[in-house]
Amino acid sequence: MAGYNENRFVALFFVTFMIFTFFFILNVMLAIVVNGYNTETEEEEKENDLARTNYMQLAFDILTDASGDDSVTQEQLMAIFLVLNEECDEIPRIRSKEADLLFAMLDQDGTEKLEVNEFMNITSVMLLEFEEVKELWIEKAYPQF
Repeated sequence: MAGYNENRFVALFFVTFMIFTFFFILNVMLAIVVNGYNTETEEEEKENDLARTNYMQLAFDILTDASGDDSVTQEQLMAIFLVLNEECDEIPRIRSKEADLLFAMLDQDGTEKLEVNEFMNITSVMLLEFEEVKELWIEKAYPQF
């Protein structure tokens, strides 16, 4: 402490050094924590995607084994939506019109059947929300405009 008593600028240097060091160390530690969190999040997302793919493949295999065909028909998909409406409260209700639109979006090749690559997109398509657009009175009165 004798150095501080002889020259007051040493104290100023020490305080400046401490503030800079704490700021630098805090930033480094924060960067390490954020990078670790991002790495864990990416790994968890990959595991979830792999599990989703495996479960969707299993569901497709069960549906195709039951029908004896290598594809899922619109009737089978409508039955799935019906069960989801009755059994799963956390999934938004899928009405008949919406189910037809969902099937049309999934059936990319227009064969009226879903192959495995089309069926795998069902989880993404089910997240879509639809809203009915009502026709305005002016559109009814003047349809040519």
